[in-house]
Amino acid sequence: MTAPIKVNLQAMSFGFAIIVQTILLVGYITGIASDVETAVRDIDRNMQRIDQLEQSVHAQEVLLARIAGDMSAIRESVQRIDERGQQGK
Repeated sequence: MTAPIKVNLQAMSFGFAIIVQTILLVGYITGIASDVETAVRDIDRNMQRIDQLEQSVHAQEVLLARIAGDMSAIRESVQRIDERGQQGK
């Protein structure tokens, strides 16, 4: 009479273990899915920041090119003024 009870308890223990493992697995997968969603949001935010930085760098490159052109024009003007001053001596 006690043998069937042991088999039944073993089957119940096995079933309980399967149920607990299934619950833990679902919780683990839910956590992973949440982590993936967070990572996707972080990647999107970082891509926006990179785009803004690229735009800023491009604007600075254009500004530096203009400054370099202005400096060249100023140098040429100063050289012409210097040459005129030297010719007058």
